[in-house]
Amino acid sequence: MTSASINLAFRLLEARVLKGALQRSPGVLALITSAWFFDEVVRHSGVLDPATFRMVRISVRETDALGWICLPDQAGPPTVEAAEPPPRPEAVVPRQLPAQPRSFVGRTRDIEVLDAELASETHARSGVTIAVVRGVGGAGKTWLALHWAHRNLHRFPDGQLFVDLGGFGPEHEPRSPHVVLRRFLEALGVESTRIPADPDARTAMYRSSVADRHMLIVLDNARDTAQVLPLLPGGSSCTILVTSRDQMTGLITATGPKSLSRSRSVAKCASASPPPAIITARSAKTRPGR
Repeated sequence: MTSASINLAFRLLEARVLKGALQRSPGVLALITSAWFFDEVVRHSGVLDPATFRMVRISVRETDALGWICLPDQAGPPTVEAAEPPPRPEAVVPRQLPAQPRSFVGRTRDIEVLDAELASETHARSGVTIAVVRGVGGAGKTWLALHWAHRNLHRFPDGQLFVDLGGFGPEHEPRSPHVVLRRFLEALGVESTRIPADPDARTAMYRSSVADRHMLIVLDNARDTAQVLPLLPGGSSCTILVTSRDQMTGLITATGPKSLSRSRSVAKCASASPPPAIITARSAKTRPGR
Protein backbone atom coordinates (compact mmCIF):
# COMPACT_ATOMS: atom_id res chain seq x y z
CA MET A 1 0.00 0.00 0.00
CA THR A 2 1.39 3.42 -0.91
CA SER A 3 1.77 6.33 1.49
CA ALA A 4 -0.91 8.23 -0.46
CA SER A 5 -3.38 5.36 0.06
CA ILE A 6 -2.61 5.22 3.79
CA ASN A 7 -3.03 8.97 4.08
CA LEU A 8 -6.41 8.83 2.32
CA ALA A 9 -7.57 6.01 4.63
CA PHE A 10 -6.86 8.11 7.72
CA ARG A 11 -8.57 11.14 6.18
CA LEU A 12 -11.68 9.05 5.51
CA LEU A 13 -11.78 8.01 9.17
CA GLU A 14 -11.44 11.64 10.28
CA ALA A 15 -14.28 12.86 8.06
CA ARG A 16 -16.90 14.87 9.94
CA VAL A 17 -19.68 13.50 7.76
CA LEU A 18 -18.80 9.94 8.84
CA LYS A 19 -18.83 10.82 12.53
CA GLY A 20 -22.15 12.65 12.14
CA ALA A 21 -23.78 9.73 10.33
CA LEU A 22 -22.63 7.30 13.02
CA GLN A 23 -23.87 9.58 15.79
CA ARG A 24 -27.36 9.68 14.25
CA SER A 25 -27.41 5.93 13.62
CA PRO A 26 -29.10 3.50 16.01
CA GLY A 27 -26.20 1.11 15.44
CA VAL A 28 -22.53 1.11 16.35
CA LEU A 29 -20.93 0.46 12.97
CA ALA A 30 -20.29 2.67 9.96
CA LEU A 31 -18.44 1.90 6.75
CA ILE A 32 -16.68 4.42 4.55
CA THR A 33 -14.86 3.70 1.30
CA SER A 34 -12.96 5.69 -1.25
CA ALA A 35 -14.58 6.38 -4.61
CA TRP A 36 -12.20 3.94 -6.31
CA PHE A 37 -12.94 1.10 -3.85
CA PHE A 38 -16.68 1.63 -4.26
CA ASP A 39 -16.48 1.56 -8.07
CA GLU A 40 -14.09 -1.37 -8.33
CA VAL A 41 -15.19 -3.56 -5.38
CA VAL A 42 -18.52 -2.63 -3.81
CA ARG A 43 -20.39 -2.31 -7.11
CA HIS A 44 -19.32 -5.84 -8.05
CA SER A 45 -19.65 -7.42 -4.64
CA GLY A 46 -22.02 -10.27 -3.99
CA VAL A 47 -22.11 -9.43 -0.27
CA LEU A 48 -22.41 -5.64 -0.07
CA ASP A 49 -25.42 -3.86 -1.52
CA PRO A 50 -24.37 -0.68 -3.34
CA ALA A 51 -27.89 0.75 -2.82
CA THR A 52 -27.21 1.07 0.92
CA PHE A 53 -24.30 3.45 0.35
CA ARG A 54 -24.52 7.22 -0.01
CA MET A 55 -21.91 9.33 -1.77
CA VAL A 56 -20.39 12.13 0.32
CA ARG A 57 -17.62 14.67 -0.02
CA ILE A 58 -14.63 14.26 2.27
CA SER A 59 -12.85 17.50 3.15
CA VAL A 60 -10.16 16.94 5.75
CA ARG A 61 -7.02 19.09 5.82
CA GLU A 62 -5.50 19.00 2.32
CA THR A 63 -7.75 16.14 1.20
CA ASP A 64 -10.83 16.91 -0.89
CA ALA A 65 -12.30 13.75 -2.35
CA LEU A 66 -15.47 11.74 -2.76
CA GLY A 67 -16.32 8.75 -0.59
CA TRP A 68 -19.22 6.41 0.10
CA ILE A 69 -20.83 5.77 3.51
CA CYS A 70 -22.94 2.81 4.66
CA LEU A 71 -24.55 2.12 8.06
CA PRO A 72 -25.01 -1.67 8.24
CA ASP A 73 -27.31 -1.44 11.30
CA GLN A 74 -29.68 0.93 9.52
CA ALA A 75 -32.16 0.03 6.81
CA GLY A 76 -31.47 1.89 3.59
CA PRO A 77 -28.79 4.47 2.88
CA PRO A 78 -27.63 6.77 5.70
CA THR A 79 -29.22 10.17 6.16
CA VAL A 80 -26.40 12.48 5.18
CA GLU A 81 -25.93 15.41 2.89
CA ALA A 82 -25.21 13.67 -0.39
CA ALA A 83 -22.42 15.06 -2.55
CA GLU A 84 -22.95 15.88 -6.15
CA PRO A 85 -20.51 14.06 -8.41
CA PRO A 86 -17.82 16.41 -9.69
CA PRO A 87 -18.01 17.51 -13.30
CA ARG A 88 -16.27 15.05 -15.60
CA PRO A 89 -12.90 16.55 -16.50
CA GLU A 90 -11.85 16.82 -20.08
CA ALA A 91 -9.83 13.84 -21.21
CA VAL A 92 -6.10 14.37 -20.88
CA VAL A 93 -4.24 13.77 -24.14
CA PRO A 94 -0.69 12.61 -23.36
CA ARG A 95 2.06 13.37 -25.88
CA GLN A 96 4.99 11.33 -24.58
CA LEU A 97 6.88 10.50 -27.78
CA PRO A 98 10.53 11.61 -27.82
CA ALA A 99 11.61 13.85 -30.69
CA GLN A 100 11.70 12.35 -34.16
CA PRO A 101 15.19 11.15 -35.20
CA ARG A 102 16.60 13.69 -37.67
CA SER A 103 19.28 11.51 -39.23
CA PHE A 104 17.02 8.55 -39.96
CA VAL A 105 17.76 7.08 -43.40
CA GLY A 106 16.75 3.96 -45.28
CA ARG A 107 14.50 1.32 -43.74
CA THR A 108 12.02 1.96 -46.53
CA ARG A 109 10.85 -1.64 -46.56
CA ASP A 110 10.38 -1.67 -42.77
CA ILE A 111 8.28 1.49 -42.89
CA GLU A 112 6.17 -0.01 -45.67
CA VAL A 113 5.60 -3.17 -43.63
CA LEU A 114 4.57 -1.19 -40.55
CA ASP A 115 2.27 0.97 -42.68
CA ALA A 116 0.62 -2.14 -44.12
CA GLU A 117 0.37 -4.15 -40.92
CA LEU A 118 -0.76 -1.25 -38.74
CA ALA A 119 -3.09 0.30 -41.31
CA SER A 120 -6.26 1.65 -39.72
CA GLU A 121 -8.44 -0.46 -42.03
CA THR A 122 -6.65 -3.67 -41.03
CA HIS A 123 -6.71 -2.60 -37.41
CA ALA A 124 -10.48 -2.07 -37.45
CA ARG A 125 -11.08 -5.53 -38.89
CA SER A 126 -8.65 -7.49 -36.75
CA GLY A 127 -8.85 -5.95 -33.30
CA VAL A 128 -5.92 -4.68 -31.27
CA THR A 129 -2.64 -4.76 -33.18
CA ILE A 130 0.72 -5.44 -31.58
CA ALA A 131 3.82 -4.84 -33.69
CA VAL A 132 7.16 -6.06 -32.37
CA VAL A 133 10.31 -4.56 -33.88
CA ARG A 134 13.00 -7.07 -32.96
CA GLY A 135 16.76 -6.92 -33.49
CA VAL A 136 20.19 -6.89 -31.89
CA GLY A 137 21.48 -3.91 -29.97
CA GLY A 138 22.29 -0.97 -32.23
CA ALA A 139 20.07 -2.15 -35.10
CA GLY A 140 17.97 1.00 -34.96
CA LYS A 141 14.78 -0.45 -33.46
CA THR A 142 13.87 2.63 -31.41
CA TRP A 143 14.58 5.05 -34.26
CA LEU A 144 12.45 2.97 -36.61
CA ALA A 145 9.57 2.91 -34.12
CA LEU A 146 9.79 6.67 -33.47
CA HIS A 147 10.08 7.49 -37.17
CA TRP A 148 6.95 5.50 -37.95
CA ALA A 149 5.12 6.93 -34.92
CA HIS A 150 5.75 10.56 -35.88
CA ARG A 151 4.69 9.88 -39.46
CA ASN A 152 1.33 8.58 -38.17
CA LEU A 153 0.47 10.98 -35.34
CA HIS A 154 -2.77 11.93 -37.11
CA ARG A 155 -4.07 8.41 -36.53
CA PHE A 156 -3.88 8.74 -32.74
CA PRO A 157 -5.84 11.84 -31.73
CA ASP A 158 -6.26 10.60 -28.15
CA GLY A 159 -2.53 10.66 -27.49
CA GLN A 160 0.64 8.61 -27.36
CA LEU A 161 2.26 6.86 -24.41
CA PHE A 162 5.97 6.03 -24.46
CA VAL A 163 8.26 4.28 -22.01
CA ASP A 164 11.80 2.93 -22.11
CA LEU A 165 11.37 -0.37 -20.26
CA GLY A 166 15.12 -0.70 -19.73
CA GLY A 167 15.08 -4.35 -20.70
CA PHE A 168 18.66 -4.37 -21.97
CA GLY A 169 21.37 -2.04 -20.81
CA PRO A 170 23.87 -1.57 -17.97
CA GLU A 171 22.33 1.64 -16.64
CA HIS A 172 19.48 0.20 -14.57
CA GLU A 173 17.32 -2.83 -13.92
CA PRO A 174 14.33 -3.47 -16.21
CA ARG A 175 11.42 -1.29 -15.15
CA SER A 176 8.58 -2.95 -13.30
CA PRO A 177 5.26 -2.93 -15.23
CA HIS A 178 3.61 -1.93 -11.94
CA VAL A 179 5.66 1.27 -11.82
CA VAL A 180 5.11 1.97 -15.52
CA LEU A 181 1.34 1.63 -15.06
CA ARG A 182 1.40 4.37 -12.42
CA ARG A 183 3.27 6.66 -14.83
CA PHE A 184 0.79 5.91 -17.60
CA LEU A 185 -2.24 6.49 -15.36
CA GLU A 186 -0.85 9.81 -14.15
CA ALA A 187 -0.19 10.82 -17.77
CA LEU A 188 -3.84 9.97 -18.51
CA GLY A 189 -5.00 12.36 -15.79
CA VAL A 190 -5.75 9.91 -12.98
CA GLU A 191 -5.16 11.43 -9.54
CA SER A 192 -2.37 9.67 -7.67
CA THR A 193 -4.65 9.01 -4.68
CA ARG A 194 -6.99 7.01 -6.91
CA ILE A 195 -4.32 4.69 -8.32
CA PRO A 196 -4.66 1.32 -6.58
CA ALA A 197 -1.70 -0.44 -5.03
CA ASP A 198 -2.87 -3.90 -6.08
CA PRO A 199 -1.21 -4.89 -9.40
CA ASP A 200 -4.33 -6.46 -10.93
CA ALA A 201 -6.50 -3.51 -9.91
CA ARG A 202 -3.97 -1.09 -11.35
CA THR A 203 -3.93 -2.97 -14.66
CA ALA A 204 -7.73 -2.97 -14.72
CA MET A 205 -7.83 0.79 -14.16
CA TYR A 206 -5.31 1.33 -16.94
CA ARG A 207 -7.31 -0.75 -19.40
CA SER A 208 -10.49 1.11 -18.45
CA SER A 209 -8.70 4.45 -18.93
CA VAL A 210 -7.60 3.68 -22.50
CA ALA A 211 -10.74 1.81 -23.57
CA ASP A 212 -12.29 3.27 -26.74
CA ARG A 213 -9.42 5.76 -27.08
CA HIS A 214 -7.41 5.81 -30.30
CA MET A 215 -3.92 5.85 -28.86
CA LEU A 216 -0.43 4.68 -29.75
CA ILE A 217 1.49 2.93 -26.98
CA VAL A 218 5.22 2.51 -27.59
CA LEU A 219 6.96 0.03 -25.28
CA ASP A 220 10.64 0.49 -26.04
CA ASN A 221 13.47 -1.87 -25.07
CA ALA A 222 11.27 -4.59 -23.58
CA ARG A 223 12.99 -7.38 -21.73
CA ASP A 224 10.46 -10.16 -22.29
CA THR A 225 6.79 -11.00 -22.64
CA ALA A 226 6.13 -10.87 -18.88
CA GLN A 227 7.17 -7.21 -18.81
CA VAL A 228 4.86 -6.31 -21.70
CA LEU A 229 1.64 -8.21 -20.96
CA PRO A 230 0.35 -6.02 -18.06
CA LEU A 231 0.82 -2.94 -20.28
CA LEU A 232 -1.44 -4.16 -23.09
CA PRO A 233 -4.89 -2.57 -23.38
CA GLY A 234 -7.91 -4.83 -23.28
CA GLY A 235 -9.84 -3.21 -26.13
CA SER A 236 -9.28 -2.86 -29.84
CA SER A 237 -8.85 0.89 -30.25
CA CYS A 238 -5.15 1.19 -29.39
CA THR A 239 -2.05 0.30 -31.38
CA ILE A 240 0.95 -1.12 -29.54
CA LEU A 241 4.50 -0.88 -30.87
CA VAL A 242 7.13 -2.89 -29.00
CA THR A 243 10.90 -2.90 -29.55
CA SER A 244 13.06 -5.64 -28.09
CA ARG A 245 16.08 -7.89 -28.54
CA ASP A 246 13.92 -10.77 -27.37
CA GLN A 247 12.06 -13.08 -29.77
CA MET A 248 8.78 -12.23 -27.97
CA THR A 249 7.31 -15.58 -28.96
CA GLY A 250 5.50 -15.65 -25.62
CA LEU A 251 3.72 -12.43 -26.54
CA ILE A 252 2.46 -13.97 -29.75
CA THR A 253 1.15 -16.98 -27.82
CA ALA A 254 -0.36 -15.01 -24.93
CA THR A 255 -2.36 -12.60 -27.07
CA GLY A 256 -3.92 -15.34 -29.20
CA PRO A 257 -3.18 -13.74 -32.59
CA LYS A 258 -5.31 -14.27 -35.65
CA SER A 259 -2.25 -14.00 -37.85
CA LEU A 260 1.48 -13.60 -37.70
CA SER A 261 3.64 -11.96 -40.32
CA ARG A 262 7.41 -11.52 -40.45
CA SER A 263 9.44 -9.13 -42.55
CA ARG A 264 13.16 -8.36 -42.65
CA SER A 265 14.35 -5.02 -43.95
CA VAL A 266 16.11 -4.98 -47.29
CA ALA A 267 16.88 -1.25 -47.19
CA LYS A 268 20.45 -0.06 -46.63
CA CYS A 269 21.14 0.82 -43.03
CA ALA A 270 23.38 3.48 -41.58
CA SER A 271 24.44 0.97 -38.91
CA ALA A 272 26.60 -2.07 -39.60
CA SER A 273 24.30 -4.14 -37.38
CA PRO A 274 21.73 -6.43 -38.99
CA PRO A 275 18.45 -4.63 -39.67
CA PRO A 276 15.57 -5.32 -37.32
CA ALA A 277 12.81 -7.78 -38.05
CA ILE A 278 9.17 -6.80 -37.70
CA ILE A 279 6.81 -9.29 -36.14
CA THR A 280 3.16 -8.29 -36.16
CA ALA A 281 0.43 -10.07 -34.22
CA ARG A 282 -3.19 -9.05 -34.58
CA SER A 283 -5.36 -10.22 -31.72
CA ALA A 284 -9.09 -9.93 -31.19
CA LYS A 285 -8.61 -9.25 -27.49
CA THR A 286 -6.19 -9.50 -24.60
CA ARG A 287 -6.85 -12.64 -22.66
CA PRO A 288 -8.36 -12.20 -19.18
CA GLY A 289 -5.88 -12.30 -16.35
CA ARG A 290 -3.01 -11.06 -18.49
